[in-house]
Amino acid sequence: MARRPDAAAERLAGAALGGRVAHSGFLEPADADALAAELRRPGVAVVVDGGVPAARRRVVIAYPD
Repeated sequence: MARRPDAAAERLAGAALGGRVAHSGFLEPADADALAAELRRPGVAVVVDGGVPAARRRVVIAYPD
């Protein structure tokens, strides 16, 4: 992951809490799972998706809950 997970979580959560949708780049499975777990909080909804069913690397999307 290019950015520290906590910095990415802060950026994505800030966007979601501000009413905007934000996403990470494609992440390795463990990084995507860790980022999604860190983002789960009141006011933030999270989706993790790779675009195709068998995708290994995935994008974490945060949006207002």
